[in-house]
Amino acid sequence: MNVAVIGGGICGLTSAYQALSEKSLNIKQLHIYADKYLSQTTSNGAAGLCIAEDVFNTPREKLNRWGKDSLEYGRKMIAFDPDSAEKGFQPVHGFLLSRKPISDIRWAHLGISFVIMNEQDINRRFPNIDPDIKYGISFSTHTLESCRYLPYLTREIEKLGGKFFNRKIKSLSELSDKYDVIINCCGLGASELVGDDKMIPTRGQIMYVKAPWIKEFVYNIDFEDGKVPYLIPNIDRVVVGGTKQTYNSSLELSEKDRDWILEKTKKLVPSVEKMEIIGDWIGIRPGRDEIRLECEIIKAPSVNDPNRTIPVIHNYGHGSNGITYSWGCGVNVIELVRAHCGVKSSL
Repeated sequence: MNVAVIGGGICGLTSAYQALSEKSLNIKQLHIYADKYLSQTTSNGAAGLCIAEDVFNTPREKLNRWGKDSLEYGRKMIAFDPDSAEKGFQPVHGFLLSRKPISDIRWAHLGISFVIMNEQDINRRFPNIDPDIKYGISFSTHTLESCRYLPYLTREIEKLGGKFFNRKIKSLSELSDKYDVIINCCGLGASELVGDDKMIPTRGQIMYVKAPWIKEFVYNIDFEDGKVPYLIPNIDRVVVGGTKQTYNSSLELSEKDRDWILEKTKKLVPSVEKMEIIGDWIGIRPGRDEIRLECEIIKAPSVNDPNRTIPVIHNYGHGSNGITYSWGCGVNVIELVRAHCGVKSSL
């Protein structure tokens, strides 16, 4: 079987790695096509906090499944792989805070232990916080830093025989006659590649800082004009944010957003006033009204078979949750490849 993967972000590389690792697929060639890799991708800049959020209209049962598979993968990496930190995995504990009751706690379905905080708990832990913030959850999860994970996946894919091509694919017809299946993880490029008018560019702006005393994440989930304040410790830095501004594709640094982030995060954790700012990052997340993970059969005529068709597995539109759901979505992708290529599971 010859496979093409479109997309150099975390969903594309995760799907490619899982496909090559699945011996039952009998892959002879796997080629990855993208015009951006590693530090050029939006995935690379993210803090990588895995918390399994809602994604617009994506059905709950799908998110539960993808989230559970992804979180279990992260737990196993941290528990059993001594090099997990070098690959970007780190256990982390922290707090979600809100002015409104947090009634829908997805983590309960995913097997993560958590504690619901009352107003007294919040005031004791965050004495400087906005008094309107009366609801919170304390729980443990992990972060996955793509700036470490993507290079690891790239090395593993190359070891397994995968090849990378720096090329922007503008039409599926460029590849359809050369491969038996296409895995499409093109993110925002889906607007052009497959004419998907449901894509929603979502601008994220964050800062990287040195604040080694911050060991727990603090995330106020209340949106204010496309902005939410949070602090997320990574392995050797802290990510301070941030914005989630839909239908905004600007990559220019906004001093107004920067000032807002600094002001709001100081109310969450006053000691950040002493932090050292390393740099700023702006990226455009590939939002969509619903994550698209499905198989489409397209025409791919050849010289010998004018009626030839091939499956295209679409896997994009994760917004700010690509890291959280990437492994679980990759598992689903491989299942669809098996189902539509007549391959039996090796399990």
